Amino acid sequence: MKARIGRTTFDNLPSGVREAAVQVAKQITEDKWQEVQQEVSTRFMLTMALALHDVFGFGTDRIERVMNAMSEIAVGYSDESYTPSEKRSGLEDMRRMTLAMAGELEKRGIRFKIE
Repeated sequence: MKARIGRTTFDNLPSGVREAAVQVAKQITEDKWQEVQQEVSTRFMLTMALALHDVFGFGTDRIERVMNAMSEIAVGYSDESYTPSEKRSGLEDMRRMTLAMAGELEKRGIRFKIE
């Protein structure tokens, strides 16, 4: 059974307790978001590895080089697009990174449709 606090009960808590409860809820949400991001990233990397192997015949060494390069690129764009002190959602940061990467591809003459 999950414990839940009604709105009236929550509103009647001392302000320090309410603030602590809100902070705990935010941390739980942030932790869950991190888990989801990690799972999506892992799945994408595995999908890419399978495609590189199936389509181009890449073996372990070449796939590892591509994956390392992808990680370096992703971290670079992440560092440029996200500042922890800014009040934005993770989705906004991800969108900013997506648009920056698409812009870089376009500079290199590669057009990629981004919706």
